Amino acid sequence: MDTNVIIISGNLAVAPVTKDTATTMELASVGLDGKSTYVMVVASGKLGILCAKYLGKGNRVLVQGRLGSKDGTHRIVADSVQFLNQRSHGIEGGVADVGAKTI
Repeated sequence: MDTNVIIISGNLAVAPVTKDTATTMELASVGLDGKSTYVMVVASGKLGILCAKYLGKGNRVLVQGRLGSKDGTHRIVADSVQFLNQRSHGIEGGVADVGAKTI
């Protein structure tokens, strides 16, 4: 049983940045005290490519992943990302809705 599971939702504070084989996103989530908390989220592989392609600053997402660290900095390593904005993107042959879609 994996006990290192994190689920968080919020808006992207900045557009996703792709470096090497991973996409990094800074997620802003409002806590119970009304203050924003910023969390770094890393998505790699196909998930990272899709996040970089379809997400931008201000988009609302729900991330499920696990806590990881690199160079003493904690971050969430995403296993899945749900796009919560109701936005459409043009794709050859029609329009694809990526709202609330798990990738």
